[in-house]
Amino acid sequence: MDARNVSYSDEIEVYLRPPTWTRFLKLFFLKNEFSILRSLEYEILTENQISGQILDIGGGVATDYYKRIEEWAKADIKCKYESVNIDQAAKSTYVVEPGRSWPVSSDTYDTVMSLNTFEHIYDLQQVLSEIYRILTSQGCLLFTVPFVFRVHGCPNDYIRGTPSFWHNILVENRFENIEIEAINWGPFSTGLTVSGVPGPFKSIRRNFAIIMDIIYFQMRYAKQDKIHWKQNHQICNAPLGYFISARKI
Repeated sequence: MDARNVSYSDEIEVYLRPPTWTRFLKLFFLKNEFSILRSLEYEILTENQISGQILDIGGGVATDYYKRIEEWAKADIKCKYESVNIDQAAKSTYVVEPGRSWPVSSDTYDTVMSLNTFEHIYDLQQVLSEIYRILTSQGCLLFTVPFVFRVHGCPNDYIRGTPSFWHNILVENRFENIEIEAINWGPFSTGLTVSGVPGPFKSIRRNFAIIMDIIYFQMRYAKQDKIHWKQNHQICNAPLGYFISARKI
């Protein structure tokens, strides 16, 4: 696509789910098996139906979330899961080399998903071009990426994109109906996560931060079920990550 014909935007609206006691009991009370970021990601994916022919970028049957695919697909009997990865250990359907085209026919998949993988991809334009090619008309791209999060391997870590970055690069690659949600519980738990929770009593300190975020939101943003703000608003300008959806029209 000619970049001169792309409509860029810096005034991106970001959705945010305020923390509540109900969500706390469901996601965190007496539960420490997942990080805060991962718990919030799984919550969102449970509420966003994936269906049809699915390709998971960075996935495979050996990933820790593979068994949750059926839950996210909501008993879609026509759902068929496949995956692509650069790592053979993930036991993906296709093992590919970075920068190469994928051995997949065009207009094949109804849903392309990716969890915490795009930050590890140096040539995002090439990958997004491949995704657009293999998606069917009206096909959906769903992905999560970290933002305020520690640098990590697999094998390299390149990107921490803002909502404007993700919106504009998706527009450049002809995607439409772009929606961005901040994956965030609140400032106290974000600060704790970034620190890596050094020192003793980790579970106690984690739960204390999570509860403090609920109190903070109830005092400042009471009775707002799901809110949205510009990306630089103080309540959503430093999330743990983003959940982003877009369609091939």
